[in-house]
Amino acid sequence: MASYKKDPVNEKMKAVIYARYSSDKQQEQSIDGQLRVCYEYCERHKIIVVRTYIDRALSAFKDNEKRVEFNRMIKDAANGDFQAVVVFKMDRFARNVYAGADAKFKLHKNGVKVISATEAISEGPEGIIMDSVLSSMAEYYSLNLSENVRRGMHESAIKANSTGGTIPYGYKIIDKKYCIDTDAAPIVYDMFKMAASGSKGSHILAEMKSRGIRNQNNKPLSLNTILRILRSPKYKGTYKYKDVVVEDGMPAIVDQKLFDEVQAKMAENTKSRTSKAAEYILSGKLICGQCQSSMVGDSVRK
Repeated sequence: MASYKKDPVNEKMKAVIYARYSSDKQQEQSIDGQLRVCYEYCERHKIIVVRTYIDRALSAFKDNEKRVEFNRMIKDAANGDFQAVVVFKMDRFARNVYAGADAKFKLHKNGVKVISATEAISEGPEGIIMDSVLSSMAEYYSLNLSENVRRGMHESAIKANSTGGTIPYGYKIIDKKYCIDTDAAPIVYDMFKMAASGSKGSHILAEMKSRGIRNQNNKPLSLNTILRILRSPKYKGTYKYKDVVVEDGMPAIVDQKLFDEVQAKMAENTKSRTSKAAEYILSGKLICGQCQSSMVGDSVRK
């Protein structure tokens, strides 16, 4: 990034620059562009830049608590080291009207104002209206974008298309559709066959490790991964995304009969473990958040 010479003589106003990009199709170059424009603005207006604050890949609508640099800037304003915050556009400062107003109020109490390098907002009463309009437009854009994304994801789900995220082991994505991974699918089938024959998850895991089987990220399989695979209706062809369920929405790796056999075996194993365990206040009421198995109690004497 190009360097900019600051005017050491002008002491009229000292400012900091705040730059941010979210994850919606923006990247590191966005920060460079924002800084360049803000520095040029400060140079034209004889403003001394004393510091920069930068937040990366954070939303200005819902990630305010995670915006570490933003919150540090608000706190540092109390030190009296600067009188203005310069931003590329007001939506870089905040896309939530209430959060933005609260932050500006805190800055105002410390004699700090927010300046947009690309938007003409006057110092007079009409500037208050313009600022409010720009803030409202930024929030509208953020909410509308989120709604469009949700609508697009829902439409994709109705078509049984991939909506992103981790691809289930045994599948790959081609043209947004789930397709069988011919290398991994036979391994998934073996897991189901072993489970149907009575093998427990730990035994299946040991077998997979002995065969050197690894997950999509080339990491060793875990017991939770195997249990999730054995419980997932995806492998019998049932596509599910939130409240959208499409039977035969994806190619099946196992048939309904084998899938049902495995569910029955796993339920039997769970019941057997639970019946052998001592009864505690929460027995039968706690479910593991990762593998969805019933949790059992145990006692230890010291």
